[in-house]
Amino acid sequence: MFEALGRGAYRWRRWVLAAAVAFLAFAAVWGTGVFGRLVGSGFDDPASDSYRAAQLAADRLGRDEADVIVVYRDADRTVDDPAFRQAVTGTLAALPAGVVERTTSWWSSGADPLVSADRHSTSAVLQLRGDADQRAAGLESIGPRLAAPGLETLVGGAEALDRDINEQVSEDIARAETLSMPVLLVLLVLIFGSV
Repeated sequence: MFEALGRGAYRWRRWVLAAAVAFLAFAAVWGTGVFGRLVGSGFDDPASDSYRAAQLAADRLGRDEADVIVVYRDADRTVDDPAFRQAVTGTLAALPAGVVERTTSWWSSGADPLVSADRHSTSAVLQLRGDADQRAAGLESIGPRLAAPGLETLVGGAEALDRDINEQVSEDIARAETLSMPVLLVLLVLIFGSV
């Protein structure tokens, strides 16, 4: 079977080459349309019942998600220290209203779960404005401004997690392609006997 296929490919080599070039051109033109259809981020299926139920709840009740969670910590001072409070509340108040829809902190809510048991750290919960892409861009714009002066600052939450996953996946794909291409070229030379 392969011998007949090889003989036919050799006999009609010009037509095979022309067909391969035509198919490559067609694939290149047709394949460029995928870039406008692929989207990044998100693990939800818009056709699922759970997604539609969540959208309905958000439309009727408003969106109530913790997009960004910021932990502020000081090894020496507690949250009861006025300087600690001023550093956190001042930082949160300086965030742009066009990006941050709502901030919740221990000082604004009185919610004890936002303070650690040793009272040396506290969490602030931020809800960002806009859709998923706007929230991702919003986190990028306010990221450097989340650090409170004199305090250790840790940033987490759904948006930060999505950003970190996307960055890690991009790095991993680039590394995989960099490592696999030389191996593939060597295998092609070994299998076909020439470049």
